[in-house]
Amino acid sequence: MTANSTTDFDTLQTLIEQEGVDAGLTMLAKFFRRDKKYHDLFEILKLTLRFKFGLPLADSDQSENLTPQQRQSFEDGLVEACRDVGMALLNDGKIRESWMYLRPVVDRAEMVRHLAQAPVNDENRDEMIEIALHEGIDVGRGYRLVLEHYGTCNAITTFQHFAHGQNSQDVQKPAAMLVEHVYQELLQSVQSHIEREEKTVPADESLSQLIADRPWLFGELSYHLDPSHLSSTIQAARCLHDPRYLRLAVEMANYGEKLHEQFQYPGEEPFLDLYSSHRLYFQALLGENQEEALNYFHNRAKNLDAYQQGSQAAETYIDLLARIARPAEAISATIELIPDNVHTTGLAPDLLELARQSGHYEQVLKVYRQRDNLLGFATGLLQSAEPQTTSPDA
Repeated sequence: MTANSTTDFDTLQTLIEQEGVDAGLTMLAKFFRRDKKYHDLFEILKLTLRFKFGLPLADSDQSENLTPQQRQSFEDGLVEACRDVGMALLNDGKIRESWMYLRPVVDRAEMVRHLAQAPVNDENRDEMIEIALHEGIDVGRGYRLVLEHYGTCNAITTFQHFAHGQNSQDVQKPAAMLVEHVYQELLQSVQSHIEREEKTVPADESLSQLIADRPWLFGELSYHLDPSHLSSTIQAARCLHDPRYLRLAVEMANYGEKLHEQFQYPGEEPFLDLYSSHRLYFQALLGENQEEALNYFHNRAKNLDAYQQGSQAAETYIDLLARIARPAEAISATIELIPDNVHTTGLAPDLLELARQSGHYEQVLKVYRQRDNLLGFATGLLQSAEPQTTSPDA
């Protein structure tokens, strides 16, 4: 026991003997704040509340003895104690520990503001990534920390883990950041290659412009970025909505098509020919070569047995139709390509969602009736009877 702690013990004992429990609790809170013992502080704040409301200090609830108004005040006090301790921990750079207390008492927008002011260092960076990215508080900031401090390989792995099970909207920021990061890495590497050979680099040219008339860039099994990083990023880009990043993805796919076949790793159906199929896919989302892309993905879906090889190819085609605002065709494709008893992955909108997008339920209701699906039929019938506040195409 140190001299200082001995003094604390003696001071506390004397204070309680002379001034009572309330004064002792106040002093204890000061001690624990001074020493940054925030978990102990939380326990003292709880004891202070119990004392205030006349409850035993021993660890038994008995809050049922309080009136409804007292109980509400007691619970409000617990919330304030969580906020008090959580903010103290956050200001001290203890991100993960702070979240234990702040999770039930702050909303996402407030936590974003608090995290923006929290110091980040080598000791708590992983905690910041965990809370900002994996807890979904500030996905952009969390993923930016991964890109800045852990490199492309780790950033790709992190994205793959994060994206699993997330909806399309939640992955937009990290996917866009990954695409832009890898694009810039590839662009700079190509520029350096050109500078070594030509002693200059054309200013303000895109990746596609740089490689257009320079086949020698791909000679002797050359590549300018780890091929696995390129292929993984191309696949991650499929979820993107923003045309700016889709355009970067097209350029990277175009680059990938020029690589030696040794570095063109096969994808999974319907993206077996990884770079050319993705280029078509991204171009279709950008409003380019749509019929060529739709024919390609329709043929892939038709030529793959959904019973044997799953519904991924069919769902990709259906989802593409939906994303380029052709939901009526997506309904027909669903009926044509996915048998009723095949389990789907959830990649594509279901028939009810497609009917809602198109504003036309007749074909879907007919299918549900034929398949003896009363729930689907009833849901569609009820949805179709709802008054529309906006146009289906809005």
